Amino acid sequence: MENNQGGSSMQALMAENARLKAELDRLLMRGTVMLGSGDSLGRTMVGVEEMVLQVGADDRVTYINRHMVRLLGITDRRKARGLPLDGLDSGPLGERFLVSLASAARSSNNSCVKELECQGLSPDRLPSSPGSRPMGPAVLRFVASPVKGGHVNVVGQDITHLRWLENTFARYVPNSVIQEMLARPTEDFTRADRRMITVLFADLRGFTSLSRNLDPAKVQDMLSSYLSNMVGCVTRFDGTVDKFVGDEIMVLFGAPLAQGDHSLRGLACASGMRTAHAHWRRERSARNLPSAPVGIGVSSGTVVVGNIGTPERMDYTAVGHTVNLASRLCGSAGAGEVLLDVATYEMARGQVKFWKGPGQLPRLSFERAGPITIKGLSEPVEAIRLR
Repeated sequence: MENNQGGSSMQALMAENARLKAELDRLLMRGTVMLGSGDSLGRTMVGVEEMVLQVGADDRVTYINRHMVRLLGITDRRKARGLPLDGLDSGPLGERFLVSLASAARSSNNSCVKELECQGLSPDRLPSSPGSRPMGPAVLRFVASPVKGGHVNVVGQDITHLRWLENTFARYVPNSVIQEMLARPTEDFTRADRRMITVLFADLRGFTSLSRNLDPAKVQDMLSSYLSNMVGCVTRFDGTVDKFVGDEIMVLFGAPLAQGDHSLRGLACASGMRTAHAHWRRERSARNLPSAPVGIGVSSGTVVVGNIGTPERMDYTAVGHTVNLASRLCGSAGAGEVLLDVATYEMARGQVKFWKGPGQLPRLSFERAGPITIKGLSEPVEAIRLR
């Protein structure tokens, strides 16, 4: 009778393990596991490159996939089943990391998320190929989820690429662009590349003389408020904030991600900036706060774009004639004026059918502004004014 009960208990345990394995496989096939509400992505995709481990209520391994085996340095995957988790938990993740994570998920009855920077971890122990990962220490994210019977599923991901993109580009581009960049190899954003983009410069007219007579705190407040206003327009049209230089802002369209309507986005952004800036000035005037008008220059053409600088300080930026021309057009623009060159105007006309910006394409009208002398060019540039 006791043997029968023991056999029944063993069969029940095996059946429960099979059910949990099937549930795990279903999650892997479906491809989604919910993360904590504070996670930057909201969801994490679970697929062929995830490191997966399942432990029972007694913290013994009931399932482990080959990627987790490689990460933990286990020589025989088959022998890992049934082993106590703390026996595997002294490797590259640190002492009792997985035990603590599984315990937290089980006691809270909620998914627990933990990120870990693994100094010295060889890329060969991770699912992604070394060539597709940025330089620097690996960053791993683990999600421990409690399931029926005290079991816990642990899914690990190599998020080095994601964190590198966020750390490198979050100050340049909106989060929606970061998500698109995740699908691209790291090399697409580290190497310098020659491409067709649109460059926009905007700065305040008379800011230098105005700031001389203001308290530093008021200068700071005005600049922060003005730049925040400008960045809101850039974000709306998925532009890339390249840099701030005092009151000047430099913006790229078509980099780091290509945009078939980059010239149109640049002009629509410039128009939006001018409108938003006019509202900003009226609001500040009503509060008796200082402000200054803005001038904007836009140019489209071929540039060299990528991470440029020294090993100690690298910045994602663009260099070339188009950048210089946009800057000169900005410098020539009067208060509330947007100037562009003929090439940008022609390019924008050809991109109307490719518009993918927010909502309907704004109605834009233009007029000739006459020739402008540009430093470094022997011939004047025919400028066009955005009305």
